[in-house]
Amino acid sequence: MKAQSNHRLQAIDKLFCQLNKMNQIYSVEKLNEFIPELLKCMGEYSEAERVYIFEFNLYQKKCFTNTHEWCKDGIAPQIDKLKIVPMDVMPVWTETFQKGQIISFQDIEEIKDSMPQEYEILKPQNIHSLMAVPLHINNSLIGFIGLDNPKWENLSFSENFLNYIAGNFTRFIEYYQRGNELRETRESVGEILETAIKYTSLDYFWYYPQTKIVFCPEKTVKDYGCNSEYPNMPYSFATAHVAKEYHEIFNEMYFNIDKGEPSASAIFCSNDNSCFMRVTLTTVVWSDKHKPIKTIGVIENITAQIMNTRENEAALKEALDAAKKAKAENQEAISRLHTASIRNSFLDAYSRTNIGEIYIDLNTGHYDAFKTESHLTIAMPPAGDWDTIVSEYLKNGLKKEDADAVRPIWTCAGLKKYLTPQTPTHQYDCEVHLTGGDHWCRHQCAYVDFDENGIASHAIFVIFDVAE
Repeated sequence: MKAQSNHRLQAIDKLFCQLNKMNQIYSVEKLNEFIPELLKCMGEYSEAERVYIFEFNLYQKKCFTNTHEWCKDGIAPQIDKLKIVPMDVMPVWTETFQKGQIISFQDIEEIKDSMPQEYEILKPQNIHSLMAVPLHINNSLIGFIGLDNPKWENLSFSENFLNYIAGNFTRFIEYYQRGNELRETRESVGEILETAIKYTSLDYFWYYPQTKIVFCPEKTVKDYGCNSEYPNMPYSFATAHVAKEYHEIFNEMYFNIDKGEPSASAIFCSNDNSCFMRVTLTTVVWSDKHKPIKTIGVIENITAQIMNTRENEAALKEALDAAKKAKAENQEAISRLHTASIRNSFLDAYSRTNIGEIYIDLNTGHYDAFKTESHLTIAMPPAGDWDTIVSEYLKNGLKKEDADAVRPIWTCAGLKKYLTPQTPTHQYDCEVHLTGGDHWCRHQCAYVDFDENGIASHAIFVIFDVAE
């Protein structure tokens, strides 16, 4: 008795192990390799002579097909004889399964009168007892799992467990079907996007993350004088075309896509300093394991826009120089930037499109907001804790991918680390949710002064509308 109990415990342990493995399967091919072992474990647990799966035959209307089978040693396989089983030869079973009910009997003679057609099929197979449970997806019958001549101890538990296995099986099939639909949709979206771009003035290219290759269409090659193919991305393109100081942000854009980010963008300058570009990468085809397969890149020439802001950048540098000089003369003037000439210079530089201007003490975390327009989607008090208010702005004002990109930099700790004499400013362009709608805005931050260790102590943070 004890040995039998141990055998049953080992069998159910193996069965649970197989069910756990099902959660790690990502394709129908892998599922078909996995099913025979699952059926074997079910047979050993229930001590059945035969365990099988019948699926609805898509090619033979109103027919079932025996697709998988496990047989105990000494039991003759039946799968080759049951490739096409019309539903009308098993009418009671079909009706019962469609209602989501189980078929079970301990003695085949019990069904001789109630299921005569099924009786005639089962009796020649030497089946004297049976248990079968339907497989449903979206309330539609797609097949059933059955056990021939199982042991009937703990019958109710066996029925419940068989239902549990059937539920796991159908959930996987439904997940895979939805995955196929999603992949087909994404591929269609990619094709539609490519067609749409062809009828605009924008240039584009295709990036394949699995092979690290970029392919450029003829128009892009002509407009930018680039090659039609770049292997070993992003390094090959960066070396050939991107100014050295922009290599890091250019490469990071591709690394983010490779890691599974749905989109990424970067602004960079050509290596001859003649052209500024904004590239946006968007993955349109994913693998079963959510790995990027095909990504479209859209290129925008923003040279004119960048050149138009050069005067503003010069004014910002002048303002920063004035702030450093003011600190040397009067520390109190620095701590209240609005009383110093730096603020006037700063406001003159951005007076037309400035939405917000904030002065930040990076050591205490305190900020003073000199200007915040009412059409920001968050209420920004005139003073307060910078890390708290920037967290709210990232959450409610920016798209998730943009917020994730700048969150490590815009905190007090991030600005102290990022703003150095070698990188005195940080700039990020993105869409911002304003009360009047989404606007393309520039966020620019710059140091005001450094302490004796060369770490930024105070900084300016400006938001201004660049939609025009």
